[in-house]
Amino acid sequence: MTELTVHVHVHQDAVRVDPAPAAHPIAIEVDTSKVRDVILIEKQSLEEAMPPALEWSPNLCGGEHVSYADALEAVAKLGPEWRLPTRLEWCLAIDDTRYDPALDPEKHPGVKSGYHWTSTPCPWAPESAVFVVYADSGAVDSGGRGDECFVRAVRAVPGQ
Repeated sequence: MTELTVHVHVHQDAVRVDPAPAAHPIAIEVDTSKVRDVILIEKQSLEEAMPPALEWSPNLCGGEHVSYADALEAVAKLGPEWRLPTRLEWCLAIDDTRYDPALDPEKHPGVKSGYHWTSTPCPWAPESAVFVVYADSGAVDSGGRGDECFVRAVRAVPGQ
């Protein structure tokens, strides 16, 4: 039997898994009041499962809350390599030792306190809702596409 070390960080509604490479698939079940995910990790697909190193944009739209449509438009203006971050990418950026914001200020300077858009649709209403991340604490919630949140974009680090 292969020994495996996995660190599971549960912070309110957000879940982050930091696995060590595994020789065999494992299943991790996390059950909180609002999150229930099963994550399969296999050695051969671990690198594919982990997102690439990302470059984060500064706050877009003048640092103001905007609708989802306006967020997508602002990101598109940056160029084709830019996009909204996924829920997982936001959760991986969260630093559990920090609050307001729950992000490293050197890696995420000027991040606004409040909700930020992700590109991950909510499975119960994918046409009208996406997940949003509360930068103060790292909590994940749902947001209607007509709501207003802050927007930052990501792209793969050039040359990687």
